[in-house]
Amino acid sequence: ESEIEELNERIAKLEGSVQTADANTSNVVKEYGKLLEASQLLGADEYLQGIRMFLTIDSSQVPDRTFQDVYRTMDEDFKENGYRVLVDAGRRQYDSRQYAAATEYFLTSMELAPEEETLEAQYWMGLAYLNLGERETANSYFERIIELAPESDYAQMSATYIR
Repeated sequence: ESEIEELNERIAKLEGSVQTADANTSNVVKEYGKLLEASQLLGADEYLQGIRMFLTIDSSQVPDRTFQDVYRTMDEDFKENGYRVLVDAGRRQYDSRQYAAATEYFLTSMELAPEEETLEAQYWMGLAYLNLGERETANSYFERIIELAPESDYAQMSATYIR
């Protein structure tokens, strides 16, 4: 009878290990899917959606070297070029009077750089919110710019809009 109990305990442990392995495999597949989707969106010039998808990837879930190499390359590219690409796209939306769409680009661009390097995006966010009639939100961006870099051109321009 004790052999049966011991066998049942081993079976229970094995079942637990299988469930853990299934969960890990599921996470790996999910993260691979996100990386593939981000890559496809970027290839189709859907930068906003591609970068947003990329930002949801948890690379720690995938120990695979190929995955890590692709992830690292994309991450470096976004850090180097993503901010500029998204701010420029946001400016195009802003210039087309698509202010709500512009805020999506500016907001996502700000996720790619340290806050003190996002003054331009914050400034345009403030202007977009002004045009959307959301003065309080606009002022919060202008005030943050002044707080971060009081001597900057963006701070001086922002100060003219605060009421």
